[in-house]
Amino acid sequence: MTSFMKKKQAKLSTFMLIIFSGLLLAGCGGEASITPGVTPGLTATGQAQLTSTRASTVAATASTTTAVAQLPTTAASPTALPAAGATVQATIAPATTTAGAVSPTALPPTQTPQASPAAVLPTATVPPANLPPRYIQALRNRTFSSEDIQIDRLYEKTAAYTANLIYYKSDGLRISGLMMIPNGSKDQKFPVALINHGYFDPPEYNSGWDTLRELRFFAQNGYITIASDYRNYARSDKGDNDREPGYTIDILNLIAAAKRLPQADPSKITLMGHSMGGEIVLNSLVISKEVKVAALFGSMSADAADNFYARLKWRGGETAEKRIYGDAAQNPETYRQMSPLTFFPDITAPVIIHVGLNDTITPPEWSEKIYKGLQTLRKPSEYYTYPGQGHSLNGDAFNSAMNRTLGFFNKALGR
Repeated sequence: MTSFMKKKQAKLSTFMLIIFSGLLLAGCGGEASITPGVTPGLTATGQAQLTSTRASTVAATASTTTAVAQLPTTAASPTALPAAGATVQATIAPATTTAGAVSPTALPPTQTPQASPAAVLPTATVPPANLPPRYIQALRNRTFSSEDIQIDRLYEKTAAYTANLIYYKSDGLRISGLMMIPNGSKDQKFPVALINHGYFDPPEYNSGWDTLRELRFFAQNGYITIASDYRNYARSDKGDNDREPGYTIDILNLIAAAKRLPQADPSKITLMGHSMGGEIVLNSLVISKEVKVAALFGSMSADAADNFYARLKWRGGETAEKRIYGDAAQNPETYRQMSPLTFFPDITAPVIIHVGLNDTITPPEWSEKIYKGLQTLRKPSEYYTYPGQGHSLNGDAFNSAMNRTLGFFNKALGR
């Protein structure tokens, strides 16, 4: 073979090898020769810059998708109670819709106190469109409705009222409860009192617990009285109360159902609540304008941060609220936007407050904080303390609280 032919054959072999290698690479999708994370054609410096840019983009994306909008507000601080033996009362003032706080004055231990300088209210600002379900504004954006209340079976019948176990609809759930309707003529219309129970371990609870005395008292005095069991309690369906305030939603839907009762005066809806039931009342007062007057008994705080730390202590350092919304100290704006206290300027209903001075579950300071917040805004309110009484009022203290509340409600409703 000539030298020329040998050179020709060598070139042809090299060319065939190049074509074969290219086909092999294409068959593997080009992955075999590409190092993960390296962009062909870049220098080491350029690759480092691209890697840095990618990392920054990923970090920015993660920050964007997990951030919770923080809204500037100022929380109220609890202050000291009056002397242990004092009963404190404020004169009912005309209802106002003042949008901002007035300059507070000192609170003396007299029969007609004014709010102290410590009652500084947070400021509600306009929140973003996508809101956590527990934000007060998110609840305001909802529509509350229900169907007719359904009678389950007779509970008791007296000369003054007829009581039945009931069901009603709330967000597609069937919620159980107890209702008492005064005996009267078919055309007679009665005001409605929705009475909210405090916290129980759901499996241990039965309809009427923590509300039966109040239900009977107000029914005997001409009010339709209804105590919702809330979702997860008694005969109710199971539903969420962690991510969203399901119990509050159940009461706001009950307002709609109660207004449909033939015997009800839909313009006279009232609320009262004990302990956790008081928290539900406070939520409802800043969400709905349907409530005309309200009462609190040993209530949870109007400040969601207070309630967060109390529940954290009661439940051994871990709660669903903490898992979902984080710690109140690390997310103060989130908790302010979940606090009725932030929205006190929007309350239109008069409020009467009762608390035992020996209450170790819901401290009297919480009730006074509520009262001072209302008084700072010149909201019609009364506040009563009961020496020697604990979380639930009993005996003469209970009777006194009931009569004061009845008088307060009747005056607010023009009865």
